[in-house]
Amino acid sequence: MAKSKGFETMLTSKSKSGNWLFSGYQEVIFLNDSRSNIKNLHVDYSYGVKPDLESCSNELITEHKEGKCHLPLFGKWFIYKYWFTYDSNLPRT
Repeated sequence: MAKSKGFETMLTSKSKSGNWLFSGYQEVIFLNDSRSNIKNLHVDYSYGVKPDLESCSNELITEHKEGKCHLPLFGKWFIYKYWFTYDSNLPRT
C-alpha cells in the first residue's frame, strides 16, 4: 500500500509500550528575523494504545521550548509530535 501512495521506503519502530511508530515529517520554524532562534518540530504517526501525553495545541508548542504531545486520528491511530528549541548563536559545548 505504501508504494502505491508514492513511498519507496518507510521507517518504523516499536516502542516499549507496544505502539508502532511510523516516521512522518520534520518542520523547522524560525522564531526571529535573524533565523538564529529555531524550533525543530517532528511529526510521526503512532498505532496502538493512546499515548500518555498531553493533547497537542498550537499554544502548547509555541509556549514550551521542548515537549511531546499527541492528537487522535481514528481508531488506534495517533499523531505524535515532539519538539525542541535552540539558539544557534549560543556557544556549543
